[in-house]
This record gives sequence, C-alpha cells and structure tokens, in this order.
Amino acid sequence: MHLIWSKLALVVTTALGASTHDRLEVLYTKRLLFDRSGQPLVTVRLQQGRRRLWLESASPLRWHLRGGSEEALVTPPGRRWRITLEGVTPGTRRWWPVIERFSAADPQRTAAALARWRGKGLEARAFERGATLGLGPLSVDTRTVAVGVSPADSLRAAQRAGGGLPQFTGRVYEQWVDRPSGWVVARSDDGLEIRARDLLSVRADDEGQTVVLGGVPWRKQRDKTRRFGGLIDLLIGADGHLLALETAPAEQILEGTVPSELFPRAPAEALKAQAVAARGQLIARLGTRHPGEPYHVCASTHCQVYTGRTHLSDAATAAVRATRGALLVDAGGLTESVYGSACGGHTEAFHVMWGGAPDAVLTGRPDGPGAHSPHSEAAVARFIEEAPAAWCQPTGTRSGVFRWRVRRPGRAVSARIRRRADIGAVRGIRVLRRGRSGRAIVVRYEGTQGAHEVRGEHLNRKLLGGLKSGLWVARREGGHPDGEPDQWVFRGGGFGHGVGLCQHGAVGQAQAGWDYRRILDHYYPGARLERLW
Repeated sequence: MHLIWSKLALVVTTALGASTHDRLEVLYTKRLLFDRSGQPLVTVRLQQGRRRLWLESASPLRWHLRGGSEEALVTPPGRRWRITLEGVTPGTRRWWPVIERFSAADPQRTAAALARWRGKGLEARAFERGATLGLGPLSVDTRTVAVGVSPADSLRAAQRAGGGLPQFTGRVYEQWVDRPSGWVVARSDDGLEIRARDLLSVRADDEGQTVVLGGVPWRKQRDKTRRFGGLIDLLIGADGHLLALETAPAEQILEGTVPSELFPRAPAEALKAQAVAARGQLIARLGTRHPGEPYHVCASTHCQVYTGRTHLSDAATAAVRATRGALLVDAGGLTESVYGSACGGHTEAFHVMWGGAPDAVLTGRPDGPGAHSPHSEAAVARFIEEAPAAWCQPTGTRSGVFRWRVRRPGRAVSARIRRRADIGAVRGIRVLRRGRSGRAIVVRYEGTQGAHEVRGEHLNRKLLGGLKSGLWVARREGGHPDGEPDQWVFRGGGFGHGVGLCQHGAVGQAQAGWDYRRILDHYYPGARLERLW
C-alpha cells in the first residue's frame, strides 16, 4: 500500500509503535537480514551529531512511517526536504568498565566469569557483540563477550573506575537504559511536512536512482553532498542530534568502499584483491565495532571508508562484481583480511599489533625480493635509511609514504606526554619492544623528573604528533644534552599498521603481472578463496 502526494501544505504525523516488525528495534538489536540473493543487508552510519540536514532526489521518494509495514508515502521528485528534530528527550546510558573479553562460543565461560566477579562483591554483566552468519558452506561466528563491572553514569567515570582495576582492558561498554526519543521532521521547500516518532525512513522510489544527502561536512568533498542508493534511516543519536544511516546489500556497499580505500586508477588485479579484502572486513566487523549503537559499521576509517554512490569508479565496480561473494577462509574460519596503505617493506603480525593468540595467516613477512626482517635497533635504523627493494616502494615513494621524515618540537612532545604522566621535560625516547616489522610497540619516555612507558603502536604514534606508522627511529636535535631537545627528528617508513594486505604493495605486484589470487596468497598465506553468495 502507498499514498502518492500531489497537494501542497499537507502535514502527516505518525507515531511509530513498537512491534515485532518495528524497524527501530531491528536497528538497535543489529538484526542481520539478507536479500534474495543471500547477501547480507548492511547498515552503515553515514552522519551523526548534526542539528539539521537536507535530502532530495530526481526520483519520487518513498517514505516509510512504520518499520516493517507495507504502508508508505510516495512524494513527487524535485523537492528538497529539510530534516530536523523536535521535542527530543535524551536517553539514559550506563558505562561498564570491561575486565574480560573472549569468544562467545563457550557460554559456560561467561557464566563462570560472572559468578567470579559477583563473588567479589561487584555488579557484573556480560555483553555480546558480533554476529553468527550462515554463508553457503561457511558458518561465521564473530561474536565476543565483554564482561563489565561496576557501571558508571559517564564514560569518564567508567574509565577512572576501570583504571583502579588491575584487569581493566581499557575498553568501556555503553549500555542503553532508555533510548532517546522525539520527533523526526521532514519539511519540503514548498510546504509539505512529515513527522514521525523516533524514526523516519526514506528511499528513492525508482530502481537505480539515489537520494542526495547534504547539509553536512563531508570530508574532502567541496559540494558537501553524497548519493546513496539504499534505505536511509533518520533517527535520534546518543547525543540528541540527528543520526543518518543507510541499509544496502553488501556488494552495493563494497562498490562505494573500494574506490574510497584504493585509488581507482590502480591496476585491475590490485582492485580485485582490495575488493576481496574489504568484503572480508565488512563481514568480520558486522556488529563488532559500535556496541550499543543502531548500526553495523560506520563510513569512516574506523571501519572502512564508504562514500555511497557518490564517487563510483567503473574499474572498482568491475573488480567488486568480478569477485562477487568471494571471501578468504582458513582453518579457523573467516580470515581476518585486514589491510593498510603501505607496509614500508615488511608486514606486521596481527597478534603483535592487537593482541590475542598468534594468527597462522597474519604472521608478518618481508614484502619484496630485497626486503628482510629487522631484529635490532641498529637493524631497524638501517632498514629505514637504506630501504630495501619492496613491492610498495615505487608508488609509495611517489606518495611520500614509503620513507618519510618529520620534526616535532621538543616542548610539544613533552606537553603531550605530560597529559599522561608528569615526568618533566622529555629528554629521551627509547623503544623497549618492536614488532616483527620493526614497528614500535612499547616506548619508554624518559623525563627530567621520571619515566613513563606507553604500550600500543597507534597510541605512541598519536602521542608523537600523528606519525604515519610505528616504523620509526627518533633522534635528538639541539638543546642541552641532559634536558629537552629543541627538536625530535623521526625517520620512518610505511603508512598505517602494516598488517595484512599492503595496498601500495598490491599495486606493485599487479604492475609486475601478478593476478589477484597470487596477491592475496602473498599477504594471507594459507587462506583460500570461497564464493559464499
């Protein structure tokens, strides 16, 4: 059933009632649905934190006023709709310091963990995230359990409370007690108005057409609009402002992801390898990255960059379609097909970067005929200064990511470290532990009033002013020998974490005549390709 609007100044108000078919409930429970071809329908966060935005389409628009209902309103094309919120009641949340994380495959372990922490007099709760998927012959289980204790009324309070627990993982789980509520209002530029309680959904009514979403600051895009071909959900975010989501089939999401993650002029075989890796990451991250939020993944680098139908590339689309449904699997199930920009000549081991048991596929390896593994501080310095031949060298050198050098004022480095620990002026930076690629994992900052150790490759990069990778060595320049230098000079290589597929390396291999299967075998040795839809 649908209604076609032709009159002006018509106001429609709908309260979305809760039911088993309530779209809002589907979003918050992250229920995974599939299309007729068997591919997952993925919900992506497009924008958040906006007070208003606008949308339009060259197609009639189909507005869904009650989730799961056949009833819809169809409005003529050519109108611009301004979206705002009214009468918002903020939701309430609790934040739980996480003290244990493990696979959800063993419910007895969950029960034992809860009993153990409750026996210590702490309020404890288990939170499950991730999904179980039956994809053809493969059963994928990405579920994990986070055990949280002693909830607080703010994120900062939970972090402080967690800091007093020796088992604190550094993570905090956000739990909704009451969701935010209010009216989502769409007003056209010629007087039409739609009001929906808590959620309003819209899509282009003509097949193949898109909805243009604007009024928001899209990164690196001057016209501040993007086009989307799926179902757009407009609702109230945790901050009480607009939250815009899109739900679309996985392959359609990938067509907007691949050209955003790898430059579309890359060789066809490199684009195909990227498509397979991105597909694996999309499936692996369904419901695992944003606990408590009503979407599966976000459209930023935190999950994978996604720009909808805005900047589609014929070459990237062809790569996605040529590898349709193809995923990497290994003895443990779905392969963790992570990827990064440039490894700098050596990839990193997954467990070194992010913890857990060693991964037989992602062990870290030299990335070229002349590359080798640096095993000492002197070897790391030589590896950076006398760069070996590597697959990512040609395009990485042109892009400034294969080898690089940056300076940081001594006072700026000291100020950043002081926010974590008051050790005075930083006069020494010493790497205590490096990964297999030479990336700095544990760093000791030596100050005039003490010392402080920081664990984590990415955290240390941020503390040092946003270094391109963790593959670096530091040198003092100027200043008193026993005090803070005038400058810290960092010489480094690569861009990103270095685990899995090296995008610049894949381009170099494709230019050398490798096909995408051989490229994938190089970066994920022991994994095999399976078409699952």
